[in-house]
Amino acid sequence: NMTYCIEYHVDVAGQTVRVHGPHREALPEGSECFLNFRNPRWYDAESEEAELERTERQVI
Repeated sequence: NMTYCIEYHVDVAGQTVRVHGPHREALPEGSECFLNFRNPRWYDAESEEAELERTERQVI
């Protein structure tokens, strides 16, 4: 593995939260999990155009 963690996209009440966790505790897709927000960070919402551009750049 190239990194020490796995990034998850977790749905919390209809909002997507990015969560990082260690490889040794990997969860299968669709698993339920418990989140403990020790150091939350909040960012302003981006425009739909910016989100679309980012999504298009991720397509391989």
